[in-house]
Amino acid sequence: MNFTNLWYFVTVADEMSMSKAAQKLYISQQSLSNHIARIEQEFGAELFERTPRLKLTYAGECAAKMAREILSLNRQMRTQIDDITNQRKGQLNIGLATRVCGRIVLPQVLPKYHLLYPNVELHLETGLTLELLDHLKDGDLDLILGVQFPEYLPEIASVELYQEQLCLVVPKRIMQDLFPENTQAVIRSFHEKGVDLEAFKEAPFLLMEEGKRIRNHSDKLFAKCDYSPHIILQSTDIDILFGLCFSGLGSMFAFEESIRKYFPFEQDFKDILDPMVHVFPIMDASAVGHTLLYYNEVKYHSKASRDFIQLLFETFNVQEKATIM
Repeated sequence: MNFTNLWYFVTVADEMSMSKAAQKLYISQQSLSNHIARIEQEFGAELFERTPRLKLTYAGECAAKMAREILSLNRQMRTQIDDITNQRKGQLNIGLATRVCGRIVLPQVLPKYHLLYPNVELHLETGLTLELLDHLKDGDLDLILGVQFPEYLPEIASVELYQEQLCLVVPKRIMQDLFPENTQAVIRSFHEKGVDLEAFKEAPFLLMEEGKRIRNHSDKLFAKCDYSPHIILQSTDIDILFGLCFSGLGSMFAFEESIRKYFPFEQDFKDILDPMVHVFPIMDASAVGHTLLYYNEVKYHSKASRDFIQLLFETFNVQEKATIM
């Protein structure tokens, strides 16, 4: 049994499809089937049930669990040896749970990191936080940048990188329609005290699809106001919502870091000079987004990985000292 065969076996176990696994491994399906057959012959046991659909046998489940541990230990061994011989090369596998992490965090860190480690090959994997945490546990990822998630496993540690405030972006046309007699006074009040969502019961909204982080926050805010919003459009793409909001179609929710992409500002939203929209803060303790670093604190991390984490801490002024092997 070699590591390549174990890798092939685990990939099929993860994908539960010979064709998908073959595509992921860049080999033919027939070649992969032959590898699996040889592994089963070597073990003297069937690892998969083929019909009515591909499924791990009990022996396969046991073998898959141990194979993942062996592959993880092999990666850690190679990492330690690379560090000992002072080789600044290898791979750094990063999971991104939100597009904001790729748009906000990475551009601030990766250019500096590449100067330190020009020969380190970076791999980015996007997905849901829970799925990425599974890959982190198995050793397929070195770290994750994502949103706050309930406690997962004891060995998975997290450190908060930054917080950002949720805001309401309102087209100027809608503000004038809702408050025709005192528009400017209401705008000043919303800037100073935070927006009053009760005043938007009749307003049209552009919302993210259910299950998205911003949608979860906005649904809780509407529940507190005890009304169902007038939703005219839902999307999984916040850039589409921004474009439609700028056109005056409806109001939307966005975190301040996403807003900075469109409106550079220092501290105060009232400093944003835009002819189409107003941006109002939401003064609610629950309307705060948390971006975290997740890592496996019982696994050995390469110097390249530790230096990347250190750059994250320096960039976002993280004071907490994490224990990283």
